[in-house]
Amino acid sequence: MNGIQFAGIANINTQKTNGVVFGGITNIMKDSSNVMSFAGIANLNGRSTMGMQFGGICNTVNGNFLGAQFAGITNTVNGNTDGAQVAGISNINNGNFTGLQLAGISNLNNGDLEGAQIGLINVSKNVSGFQFGLINVAESFENGVPFGLVNYVKKGFHALEISGGEAIYGNLAFKLGVDQLYTIYRIGYAANNSENSLTFGLGFGGMVPLTEKMKVSLDLTANRIAEYSYSPSFNLLSRADLAFRYHINDHIGFFAGPSFNVHLAENPADGDVAPLKVPHAIYEENWWNQNGKTSLWVGANAGVSFMF
Repeated sequence: MNGIQFAGIANINTQKTNGVVFGGITNIMKDSSNVMSFAGIANLNGRSTMGMQFGGICNTVNGNFLGAQFAGITNTVNGNTDGAQVAGISNINNGNFTGLQLAGISNLNNGDLEGAQIGLINVSKNVSGFQFGLINVAESFENGVPFGLVNYVKKGFHALEISGGEAIYGNLAFKLGVDQLYTIYRIGYAANNSENSLTFGLGFGGMVPLTEKMKVSLDLTANRIAEYSYSPSFNLLSRADLAFRYHINDHIGFFAGPSFNVHLAENPADGDVAPLKVPHAIYEENWWNQNGKTSLWVGANAGVSFMF
């Protein structure tokens, strides 16, 4: 077929298609095609395709694809893709992918990715590019970074760290991602006289190498200070931890360095003890409503890292 096809229900071509195809429900092209196809429900291509597909529900190419797919629900390519997949729910590519996958829920690439995946859940093998979502999973990152709440890179950076400082005496941190960018989950212990508190933190960090065994890292976290007994008061410690790291081997390392702290807390009720003791504030200011205080200070952090 060379030209234009219009059908209220379906267009079906058993041999090559070159042109533009409009189907009220579906377009089926069994052989290779260079085509721009529009379907109310689905576009189905049996072999390698070049062009653009617009499907109300889905687009499927059973071969390599060069171009762009746009679907209300899902796009599927059973080969290599150069271009873009944009779907309301999910994109699936069963070969190598170069370009952009953008989905409302998930992007699944069973080969290598050179480009970007943007969705709630992103999965690929070797990545040269960017993953942005709630959960990012990859075999490895040659270039680029994943950015999300959970970043699991099989050949990336995974570490469990124990540390302490002048305000939060004990910290247990779990880090996932790659050296350039990882997600941090923290739980800690703080005390002020007889008042004991737990801290819960979330943040991001990254590190760069100085030598073969030495690196420098910067971690940015926000930590909620919570008393053992329930308290609805606002108590937040934001930290920027700069650390110099020495790795004994691939699994154990030590780190230490300065930290910059910003503490925002409501004033404790009469007779209560503040859950976090501010050690030596270089700046303090009461809130405009006199119900709380902002404190800034420079401290230190040090600990040990177990990498796996």
